[in-house]
Amino acid sequence: MNRHLTKRLRVLIVDDSAIVRRLVAQSLSLQPDMEISGCVESGLAALERVVWDRPDAVVLDLDMPGMDGLHALRELKKIHGDLPVLVLSSHTPVGAQAAVDALLAGADDFATKPASLSAGNPQWLAVHTDLALKLRSITRRARRIELARTAPIISERPPVSGNASIVRNRVRAVAIGTSSGGPEALAVLLPRFAGTLKVPLLIVQHMPRSFTAALAARLNVKSAIRVMEAEHGQSVEPGVAYLAPGDRHMQVSNRLGRASLLLDEGPLENGCRPSVDPLFRSAAETYGAGLLAVVLTGIGSDGVDGARQVAANGGHIWVQDQESSTIWGMPGAVTRAGLATHTCSLNAMAGAIEAAIAEGLPAQYQSQTGVC
Repeated sequence: MNRHLTKRLRVLIVDDSAIVRRLVAQSLSLQPDMEISGCVESGLAALERVVWDRPDAVVLDLDMPGMDGLHALRELKKIHGDLPVLVLSSHTPVGAQAAVDALLAGADDFATKPASLSAGNPQWLAVHTDLALKLRSITRRARRIELARTAPIISERPPVSGNASIVRNRVRAVAIGTSSGGPEALAVLLPRFAGTLKVPLLIVQHMPRSFTAALAARLNVKSAIRVMEAEHGQSVEPGVAYLAPGDRHMQVSNRLGRASLLLDEGPLENGCRPSVDPLFRSAAETYGAGLLAVVLTGIGSDGVDGARQVAANGGHIWVQDQESSTIWGMPGAVTRAGLATHTCSLNAMAGAIEAAIAEGLPAQYQSQTGVC
């Protein structure tokens, strides 16, 4: 049997709480494809352990005495840049800020710990399931890159170039959906837009409540455009990026000729709230052929149903390429569904979007029209 397929994922657990170390270790040890390479109580001990133990992934607490998790993360990424790190944070404003800082510093994903550390707390079951799923996803980068190298080569061409006589639609709005790896991707994408951006950006990032406010504040500092957490009923303005609040679906509606945002606590879609699908569906109805929908890195298939509505209404759907995605789940699902009109690397995405806004997009919808 292929050794690569049977090799267990070796995980190093770093937390100053012996209870958390034990609970996480017990949970992951029950996974047939995982084993614990070690448990340590500090960031400094983690740096030392990684050198000789070489784990496949690290679960790293952020709130630790001495060298805290954020400091340890930065040091880990300096020395072992490809080592997947999943950070643990508390579900508090301080914990949310720390988690966002960690994601922007290179953490591959995060999970929140329940307030109660009791082993009988049912919330731990959700945390354990979440940890296993995310650890599997963030450790697939090497395998994904290997598969990408053997994939068919698609001839490159600019997204909006071609015959000048082709009828083009004006881009009126850009809707963006993302999940795991999204905070870091947004931190690359948004600061590259000029402050004179002529359309609004509507963004769904899978995150819990309070985390999105911290993320919006951090991205706003980094960007020339204004980045803010969306509010119910506010008008949509050009040159502003609106981030859906955690635990709220965000939709856009055209009321009296003016686009405005609607937030609600409707049922989960694709296991998520906020979900990308409600945003894409509503934006397709509001902007029609003037919508450019963008799917960035993320786990799962959220956004596929909404992308179908975008396509039906004449809009375009772009996806982040496999090579630059932390996890090619969401963009891959849209691609496999035959809905992607363009595939673009993260580094080239902002320039391609600005070119599309300046020149317009072909009015005729065609699947897989190019890459950049």
